[in-house]
Amino acid sequence: MTISAMLFALLIRPLELMFELIYSFAYKMIDNPGLTIIVLSIAINILVFPLYHRADAMQEEERNIQKKLSKGVTHIKKTFKGDEQMMM
Repeated sequence: MTISAMLFALLIRPLELMFELIYSFAYKMIDNPGLTIIVLSIAINILVFPLYHRADAMQEEERNIQKKLSKGVTHIKKTFKGDEQMMM
């Protein structure tokens, strides 16, 4: 078994099975392929929402760090040139 086949089996296949399960369940309930795809899309967004939320929190933390360091960075850029600036 190749590495790509193992990665597919570990990462992609479970997601594929989960999406097929959600699609088939929704199709049995709705019996309309178009609406079933919309339900699948909403389900995926609900499942991925915690990842979106964590990514936003990490970006906010990074913005706060950049804001705290901005005065020092501007001072270093004004004071030092060339290699000295890179060292600082």
